[in-house]
Amino acid sequence: MADPSFYMRYPGFRNKAVTLSYDDGITPDLRLADILDRHGMKCTFNINAGYLGAPLTKCEGRRLLAEEIAALAARGHEIAAHGYKHKWLTALPAPQALYEMLRDRTELEQIVKHPVRGLAYAMGDYDARVIELLSHAGFGYARTTHSTRSFRTPIDFLEWHPTCHHADPSLMELARSFVENTKDNDRPLLFYLWGHSYEFEMAQNWHIIEDFCAFMGGREDLWYVTNGELLAYTEAYRSLVFNAERTSVYNPSAQDVFFLLRGKDFCAEAGKTTKL
Repeated sequence: MADPSFYMRYPGFRNKAVTLSYDDGITPDLRLADILDRHGMKCTFNINAGYLGAPLTKCEGRRLLAEEIAALAARGHEIAAHGYKHKWLTALPAPQALYEMLRDRTELEQIVKHPVRGLAYAMGDYDARVIELLSHAGFGYARTTHSTRSFRTPIDFLEWHPTCHHADPSLMELARSFVENTKDNDRPLLFYLWGHSYEFEMAQNWHIIEDFCAFMGGREDLWYVTNGELLAYTEAYRSLVFNAERTSVYNPSAQDVFFLLRGKDFCAEAGKTTKL
């Protein structure tokens, strides 16, 4: 059982974070990124590297080019995998499923020039075998399409369920509940929004994401983070080494980690032992 007196905090002793995840790597993503940038928010864009530059069939536009993907990464957004050719992973033999994931990761890493650690399951399709293959392929997290309508942080990052899709009729109600929540101040909370930007084009309802970002963005009490940044921070938190009496803690990671212990906030500085 988790120690109820010990909880992860986000940087700056915050207890709320917001992340977004949008699939397929298409030109409407560029408009989405502009909206997010205006409000100081971040997104993880999940790309099928096998379709770069291909025309879209669901709306006007095309798949992103390599230089556009690199530019998104340079703006502080994350590039993650979505399967090289967007295939149903559970239907593929293990070698082909592994190839679908690894080739996507390899080609995206050549574009962004750093490790790609995340994936969104194409069509939300996965099972225990796919999760095992993902871990062997070096992925640290994978997003499902199962909306929880909750603000829980993930236990297993390879089966990471989002809060909701942007078309959820309760989106703004959930956003208000998240921002106004004061009963769970001890626990880390996460609002995770997902979708496809072509859906805004098809329905001509860009106002949904505009309104969401206007409400959720620019708040000092929220940490705006990519999926990968949240994974890395959680890994750093989970790597903390306490002495037996919990009077000191060693942080072996390269980033400061914030936490709540016995009702008091602490910061474990990167690479140092901190007295509590």
